[in-house]
Amino acid sequence: MKLPLRTINIPLSLLFLIIFSSGSALATPFDRDASNFLSNIGIYVFLAAGPVREWTGGGPGAHTKAFRDLDAELASGLVAEGLKQFVREERPDGSGNDSFPSGHATVSFALAATESAFHPSEAPYWYGGAALISASRVRLGKHYWKDVLAGTVIGLGMAQLSISQPHGLILTPFIRSDGGGVEVHSIF
Repeated sequence: MKLPLRTINIPLSLLFLIIFSSGSALATPFDRDASNFLSNIGIYVFLAAGPVREWTGGGPGAHTKAFRDLDAELASGLVAEGLKQFVREERPDGSGNDSFPSGHATVSFALAATESAFHPSEAPYWYGGAALISASRVRLGKHYWKDVLAGTVIGLGMAQLSISQPHGLILTPFIRSDGGGVEVHSIF
């Protein structure tokens, strides 16, 4: 499977990033609260939404799509974490030396690209969610813009690489190229 160019809705995502992150300080308590939510709870909800949607959606290849979501998230996250350890850039707020690239941007854009490949009509929602999560990291002073943009590129690239492989990159035992997938059964 290949990501159709129309599903990579970067201009919309960048527009969300610019609007949400304009200004260097959090102007209102709402901005701070929204950014904290997106950076903490929101990222986990977002990253779970794709695989859970696919797993519970049924239809042909549903479980394989869920594993492909997870594969893109894991592969991109590993690349981002490796780069963080290598680059060791200080965060804007001084809270650590793991600013580059943004892991939040990397994994959220990987999921957005994968889900958009499966459901092109939903691309604006997936990319919009990834953009809001990414922008929250800049707003909170956890990342510079270049960290988020690098994470975006890594996430999109790793998603493309993951879904272009017949069995994914990491979760190869669980991803079938024929559209089937792992079935999980329990006996009570």
